[in-house]
Amino acid sequence: MAFAEIVGLFEALQLNGSYRGIGFAFVDGSDESGRRIQAMLFPGQDPTAFQDLGQLDGDIAFSGILVGDDYVRQAARLREAFQTPGPATLTTPWWGTIQVEQAPGKPPKFSFKADQLRVATFTATVRLYVPNRPAPTDTLQDILDAISDLRTAALALLIGVLAPVALTLSTIGAVERLAGEVASTLGVLIAAASDPQVGIAGALPLGLLAGIGGVPPDGNYGSGVGALLAAPSAAIAGTTTPTIPAAVAPGGTIAVPTAVDGRVTAGLLIAAAATLAPPLGALAPEPALRAAVTALLLADAAQAASDIAYASQQEAMVWRDRIAAALDAAATLAAALVPTNAQTAAPLWRGLTATRTAWLADMSATIGRLPAVVQFTPPVQSPVWVVAYSLHGGKPGRMLAAYLDIVARNDIRNPALPPVGALEVLP
Repeated sequence: MAFAEIVGLFEALQLNGSYRGIGFAFVDGSDESGRRIQAMLFPGQDPTAFQDLGQLDGDIAFSGILVGDDYVRQAARLREAFQTPGPATLTTPWWGTIQVEQAPGKPPKFSFKADQLRVATFTATVRLYVPNRPAPTDTLQDILDAISDLRTAALALLIGVLAPVALTLSTIGAVERLAGEVASTLGVLIAAASDPQVGIAGALPLGLLAGIGGVPPDGNYGSGVGALLAAPSAAIAGTTTPTIPAAVAPGGTIAVPTAVDGRVTAGLLIAAAATLAPPLGALAPEPALRAAVTALLLADAAQAASDIAYASQQEAMVWRDRIAAALDAAATLAAALVPTNAQTAAPLWRGLTATRTAWLADMSATIGRLPAVVQFTPPVQSPVWVVAYSLHGGKPGRMLAAYLDIVARNDIRNPALPPVGALEVLP
């Protein structure tokens, strides 16, 4: 062994490392990094086009040395470590402790020499291991599925209560009275709504409720009544996601409906559900009929609320608790029906509780992505424009939105002279 090799050996022994906990000494190492550039050549064209495909964390190549009377056993242990599947922990003097996996097509190589007894060397090539991030839970689809199941359970309760064997004159009269109350309640709330499009959407289904007495009392009476009772709230909730116009349409100007704020429709439907809840001491079948209608209204309210673009965590929490409380109250009504109507009331109770669970999960994910409203106290009384500039001066595109938000959130009548003290702002 040459003197230079002996010096290099002692230097290497000072650079300790490990692979899967198996220790060795580093001799050298190198890594590739930069950008993934793809060159594109075209027939008959001299210039070459380049496309940047992103960051490159390439191969990490290193050489190690094993020294000792048991160097063969050390090499065998390290060979087993390289044969173990899955990512490994590599401790190095240059890159620290990193997670790696073996580079494709570049297996480790061990070397033994007759003139280097009690010494084994090896080379290995690895790449940084980046674990796949778990796909985010599709909480929105979960709440939509739960809402669909809730509607199905509510309609099943109506069909069960209004079965042909239970159709008496008093039952049909209760249905007609409830339909009239639904129409009048929604009519009053729609008239007070801030968006006229809600009234336009609800006009036809509310008008059809007046003809509920014309539904023939046969085997399909329950489903026919259920379709009429469910139509108004579904139409109102549908205004939060208007129909996309066809790509191919007749010539001329086509009016594209704008989406109604979900705060308007969800609040309207929650208020209607609270008004139509069965009073204490109501006689059958009124509690069951009202429980089903209340569930239909709350299903559509939750769907409308899922389309709200919340501005802050605090606002989202208010709506989270509002919908959850309404579903809790409806679940209590459904639970009271289980002793006398278990076959259809129990699925309704399960649908309401499942919708509440899915709603809370979806809102938890939403709240985590939103900013929190904070208190900001200007050092001196300043116009709202100055306050907005001090908060978002580096983002000109946010200036107007911040200005309008501060004025509305703090109910400022004179933006040039806002009240002295703390203001609620979005960071």
